[in-house]
Amino acid sequence: MEPPRPPAQQGTWVVLSGVFLLLVFSLQLKPINDVDIFWQVKLGQLMIASGNLINQEVFTYTHAGEPTPTLGWLAQVIYAWLYELGGWRAVQMLHATLFAAAFGIAGLTASRLLSRGRYPVPFSLLAGLILGLLPGLSNAGVRPQSFALLGFAAILYLARLGPFTVRGLAGIGLIAILWQNTHPSLSLGVLAIGALAAGEWLTRWRRPHHPTPVFLTLAVGILLLAQLATPMGWQIFDVSSANLSISRDLLRINEWLPPWDPSTRPVMSGFFLAGGITLVLLIARKRHLTLADWLFVLVMTGMSLYAARFALFWGIALVPLWTQWLEALRPANRLTWSNVTLNPGVLWLTGLVGLAVVYVLPSFIQAKPRFHYDVAECLESLAAAVPAGRVYNYREWGGPLILRGYPRWQVTIDGRLYLYPVKDWLEYTRIAQGRVELDAILARYSPDAFVLHPTFHRGLIGLLEASGQYQRLFSDPLCVAYASR
Repeated sequence: MEPPRPPAQQGTWVVLSGVFLLLVFSLQLKPINDVDIFWQVKLGQLMIASGNLINQEVFTYTHAGEPTPTLGWLAQVIYAWLYELGGWRAVQMLHATLFAAAFGIAGLTASRLLSRGRYPVPFSLLAGLILGLLPGLSNAGVRPQSFALLGFAAILYLARLGPFTVRGLAGIGLIAILWQNTHPSLSLGVLAIGALAAGEWLTRWRRPHHPTPVFLTLAVGILLLAQLATPMGWQIFDVSSANLSISRDLLRINEWLPPWDPSTRPVMSGFFLAGGITLVLLIARKRHLTLADWLFVLVMTGMSLYAARFALFWGIALVPLWTQWLEALRPANRLTWSNVTLNPGVLWLTGLVGLAVVYVLPSFIQAKPRFHYDVAECLESLAAAVPAGRVYNYREWGGPLILRGYPRWQVTIDGRLYLYPVKDWLEYTRIAQGRVELDAILARYSPDAFVLHPTFHRGLIGLLEASGQYQRLFSDPLCVAYASR
């Protein structure tokens, strides 16, 4: 077995550091496109101010006082604290760091797995990371999912590299609890580690001398139990199931649909490209794959084909395998790393300067973070005419309304899909299409204002215009606001 060579080891660190710095820099210039982050910040502010979890509805007047799930409470508190500390720039910095660190850990996993024989050539590692990023960048918005991504990468690292001791299991348990309380998607970790454990058990069944996968089995048990380690306990499964049903089956939100769905396909080109390359590599290396690797790839790919949002986790999971396969197929003495050993002091200094640049420079390029859905001007017009009251609103604009105007404004609906029963969503759609009489809408909701989307609410807007009872306060391609005359 060839021992690890210091130049090659340095090469892997150069690649990992370069990818991390590039991601941190570029993600801070990316517009914030998840409008749910607004109400999450406000929930965090309320929890910090009260010192308690918010378990009763406070934002919507249609469900005021009803029990509300405390999903992702820890991420909301962190977001609120950062928002108070440095505004949206601080929130964006955290997201960029979590996202970049997740891919950094995935690359480190690849490097450490291969370094048992020799460190991967940096080209192979870089290619593996690029393949992982292809399906992920389309879903790299500022949202609590970045906490889950980091937790997923960290758990995979410990599951594959250890330490295979009580300390390692404790680390997995701690990460799992933090993951589940920031973003309730720990079931992905259960499936991934469960696939590795099942593969090892099948291998032992076929070859009795194969080591018993005690560590992986215990890790799966810890992950299963950690799903309950939230203030919601067993209820978290009911809420997650309701959220899935409404998102996928009722509202047809594209990230919950298969990647080949017409509404999802345009942003999934990176996934299809990486998937095609993966298929070629699987065919080339099929005789060298373990049962654990086969099951792992099949489970993660199956999840990505079920819902496009899981492609981001698929990319993280397969970075070590892609790196390993590419390194095995790389022709000898091609694309190798120079045998010149770089000065460690120079590398450290370069890294520190790089960190300072990527965290400071975006603020000079963009004085403030940009928003993909910027409705600030619309809400300013509303505030001038209706400083307080009930607002019948487009679901996506619920978050900005809540952060901008709570408690003066009370909204009808927002992005917490699990909070509203199916009948509310059906009525919401019928009203948007203009299939409910305006008098019935006014009797049911008694709104002081309307904040709508000009396309989605075309039917309702027609009713408001025809009635002559409402004046248009603002209109642009994203937002239209009305108040009573």
